[in-house]
Amino acid sequence: MKKFFLRLLAVLGIVIGVIFLWIATEVTVLMLAQSDYEDGDYDAAMGKWLFLTKFAYTSQAETEIGKLYLKGEGVEQDDFEAVRWFQLAADNYDLGGIYYLGRQYLYGEGIEQNFDEAARLFSLAASFDHPAAKFHLGMMHMFGDGVEQDSQKSEMLIVQALENGGYEVRYDLGGFYFLGNWKSRPDRDNYDPLEAMKWLFLASADGNQAAFERLEEVAQTMTSEEAAQAAAAAADWVQENTAGTVQTPDLEAEEGEAPEQGEPPADQQSP
Repeated sequence: MKKFFLRLLAVLGIVIGVIFLWIATEVTVLMLAQSDYEDGDYDAAMGKWLFLTKFAYTSQAETEIGKLYLKGEGVEQDDFEAVRWFQLAADNYDLGGIYYLGRQYLYGEGIEQNFDEAARLFSLAASFDHPAAKFHLGMMHMFGDGVEQDSQKSEMLIVQALENGGYEVRYDLGGFYFLGNWKSRPDRDNYDPLEAMKWLFLASADGNQAAFERLEEVAQTMTSEEAAQAAAAAADWVQENTAGTVQTPDLEAEEGEAPEQGEPPADQQSP
């Protein structure tokens, strides 16, 4: 009996070792593929991700391949092929795949537009704190697309996405600008000019021209003390939610000229 348990423990040790080696190999290859991608070597990245689709524990590789087809990087842009890879990833519960599949349903790219399915997928990813999924779900609640129109829930989801979403949600998806512009409208039930200025300050800090122009419009309806309060709130938000600092725009700059804040993101776009 003792020998049996010793053999069982030995077998379990081998199995656990193989599992750890399997996971370590996947992580290593994913890191190498990401490095290739960042260097612009899309073919090399694709090769590594395709390799991982054969045996990897997760489906992150399928999501990354789908993104290549979505953006046309190293391959011909193909929304239908992107959807196929996102579906494979989503079927294996990869959060990125679930989010991107929801995005395709939202915009009707590579698949028939379906707000209900988009909302379902975003809700699933958002339940695991996926920032971009929370942002899109919040936007859907803002306009009542596939979900109940709910301003409070929309704002809650978008703020959570901004707090945790980093550059993608804050700038690439225009999160700061959308929330600031939304809250600056007197006809909205969540109208709050001070809060609006705070979010517009943050959007303007990265060179968003539309945000800067809207910021100037809102500033004209407020006192200098209120504008200073909003700028301070923006700086406080950055200190609490990011590792960097923010340079608030100069509202005295020449009309129509956004302040220089360095290179804006090359692919800045609205969701």
